[in-house]
Amino acid sequence: MPPDMPLADILLPPSSLWWPLAPGWWLVLGIAVLALLLVRLRLLSPQRRLALAELRHIRRQRLQGHELAVALSALLKRAARARDPQVVNLHGQAWFDYLQKGADGFAPEMLRAVYDPAVRFPEDEMVRATRRWIGRCL
Repeated sequence: MPPDMPLADILLPPSSLWWPLAPGWWLVLGIAVLALLLVRLRLLSPQRRLALAELRHIRRQRLQGHELAVALSALLKRAARARDPQVVNLHGQAWFDYLQKGADGFAPEMLRAVYDPAVRFPEDEMVRATRRWIGRCL
């Protein structure tokens, strides 16, 4: 080619730094979407949703003392039965130990308050422990 020919440089289109994605990024994106779907399904399980709705209902009723202990205990027993039908046979210390395995923070006084209205227990802590138990075990 003669050196006196008027040639111009080749113009390249502007580079795209992120598109199209490499196959590895598609895999990462797919795994992330799958993980989000699994977390969402777990968080929105029917048993968990119903138990949390009932806990909100109990709080709106502003129950205190014995009535709160009875309502929380019944809610926990129904929720635990949805998870494991053999829970129906647990009573007393065995029931308390089962609850403690799921989420700590339950006071033994709550179990006594179900049967004895004179027993006092930390009500707000029991509601938080119940919410934790539902969140972790259902």
